[in-house]
Amino acid sequence: MSSARLCSHSPVARKPAGPGAHTAKEQRLHDLQRIIDAVAATGDLHPTLDTGTAADIRWTIGSPEAHQQLTVDRGWSNDDYRRWLTTTIQALLLR
Repeated sequence: MSSARLCSHSPVARKPAGPGAHTAKEQRLHDLQRIIDAVAATGDLHPTLDTGTAADIRWTIGSPEAHQQLTVDRGWSNDDYRRWLTTTIQALLLR
């Protein structure tokens, strides 16, 4: 499996926190866990990480909140954010 899915990012429209917010976050983490598991199965996951920790890291650094903070609050372009996210994921999570 290519690391492309691990590094992909689609900005998510920010919605007010409501009853579905918790479920959406859980679903996103579940989806990322499946990707991390697939990366681990290829032997490409960083050897010091277990899959749960790796999924938590990917979930956090690629969160809609992180995207908002860097693009809206700090003025980064979406391209700058994608480059940073890709570089950071590769450095933290992959061999």
